[in-house]
Amino acid sequence: MELETVAKKCENKDEPIKQQLYSDKFSVSRLHLCYTQGINIINLFYMENGLKITTKKFDELKQIYLLEFIDSDKKLFIIGECLKGNIVSIIWDIYNTAKRKQIELDNFPINKFKTLKAFLARTSGNILQIKDDGMIYPVLKKVETKLVEEWEKENFEKKEISIYSADDKKMICTEPWMLGVYPEKYYCLYHNKEGSITETLQLIVGRSTVQIWHQINSDDENIDKDDLPNKGEPFLEYIWTNRIPIDQERKKTGLRIEPSESYVTSNGSHDTLNDKLNDFHLKVYWYERKDKKENANITEEDKEIDDIEERKKDIKDSVKVKRKEKAIEKKDIIEKFYAIRHACRALEHLNKRYISNRLANNYIRIHKYEKIIGYIKHIIWKFAKHEPENFKLLCVRYNIMKILILSDCDHLIKFILFGDEKLDDYNENFKGQKEVEPRYIPSNKLWPRKKFLIDDDLYFNKGNGKPKDNDKLKDNEKIEPKNNMELAIYHCRGKS
Repeated sequence: MELETVAKKCENKDEPIKQQLYSDKFSVSRLHLCYTQGINIINLFYMENGLKITTKKFDELKQIYLLEFIDSDKKLFIIGECLKGNIVSIIWDIYNTAKRKQIELDNFPINKFKTLKAFLARTSGNILQIKDDGMIYPVLKKVETKLVEEWEKENFEKKEISIYSADDKKMICTEPWMLGVYPEKYYCLYHNKEGSITETLQLIVGRSTVQIWHQINSDDENIDKDDLPNKGEPFLEYIWTNRIPIDQERKKTGLRIEPSESYVTSNGSHDTLNDKLNDFHLKVYWYERKDKKENANITEEDKEIDDIEERKKDIKDSVKVKRKEKAIEKKDIIEKFYAIRHACRALEHLNKRYISNRLANNYIRIHKYEKIIGYIKHIIWKFAKHEPENFKLLCVRYNIMKILILSDCDHLIKFILFGDEKLDDYNENFKGQKEVEPRYIPSNKLWPRKKFLIDDDLYFNKGNGKPKDNDKLKDNEKIEPKNNMELAIYHCRGKS
């Protein structure tokens, strides 16, 4: 059985024909349809099944005249009339920040509706500008050039560099899942004391994770701990993991900081995390095996890593290992779209450690591990609860639901699908019906050039961190899930 969605436009021929300023506008990408009736509201739909993903209202616009997907379908370019009557151009960053910003294009003198109709024409996947001399120019090329210029200005302008200051004391055991003793680097990003209240931000770089912890405490015995965030205890603000294969994780392959390309500046403000970190840039690197052979010689790999670090050997000439890098910037921490993606991937990585028995079998360490997992889940839950529309967009672009399935986040998935039970019961009693705000829209089609299954996604059983023949479910060895529903069934079979 195949579901086919057909769009049909109906007109009432009895109505007198008149010029409609609020006419339908739409743009089609490889996966989605963006539609507006000409007013300041845009609807985004799946082409696959016709389900509506989200609705966005642009309060700064009176009408929308043109719209088109740009930047590999990740952004939407909009031309419309602002409240003052002028023509403006807006970029809606759909999947990275969900923010929109107004841009000014060079040699684009169109500022009224009459000139818009006379000098602009829309073709499939492009908007053309016709100049007075008859020459035709692609508008979207101007837009993409403008975006590149702004990106270069933002990323390459000279910054005042200030290296992190080392802390004397680490806030918390950040990687309790690690076996044995290993070095951690921890730095103070922000510290402020007002009266009896002390606020601190601490950066901790472990063997496979980068974490930022936040603590607001008081030395006044008259202040109740329950009135302080997390009762005065440190709480997790941000986590990123390099997701190195578990059987390759050891001291030599741990995270290393690139000092010449890492800095932070703070302005002493006390309102939000964005205000506290004026600028932030941390570059870390690590080494992984070039091939995935299980019988690799670890001693030879470690020797090659030492030779590269001591400048005895160039990384380009390496045979057994490769160097991988990650630059963590301020936007990764303060922009929820980035922070939530990193938190979800950290959950998946840590859960794979748990199911592969690569976790210290010590009650205290396991308790600390579960506590950190709880902090990560709370970060994701808070975003899904308070920004459901943005969470849906994040799921559309990065398939967050698949990551949560592989992370065994059953309660979190239940909340995303069915909402808050207590709140729903309240609404049912006082309004006569349940109100569930959708946070996930199902789809079978993936983002272009993305694979649904990668590496060890189907290895669910406990073992030593290496794939085995008996790791997969025997009756499903030749069946690979194609969507999240099939993956969830596959993942949960055999569990009590």
